Amino acid sequence: MQRFESLIQLFQKSAIHKERGETIMKSNIGNTEKWVRLAVGTVLVLTGIFGGLPTWGMATCIGFGAIAIITGAINFCPIWSILGINTRKA
Repeated sequence: MQRFESLIQLFQKSAIHKERGETIMKSNIGNTEKWVRLAVGTVLVLTGIFGGLPTWGMATCIGFGAIAIITGAINFCPIWSILGINTRKA
């Protein structure tokens, strides 16, 4: 449990900062990566829906596709933040 709590604290320190009393996330995805994530996510979701895959394959494609679409749409990836990766130009 302690390991999980320390991971949460690491995430909070790296991804979220206070500005004027509001908590906001820093964008860490660049424009090219954003469009790649949106395109790949769309392909994965469509493959999951129309690909004739077994249930586990369909759920996997739709799940990973949805994650890619969401992170691309909001310009923020929590895993990149934890790893200290930022593809956005300053």
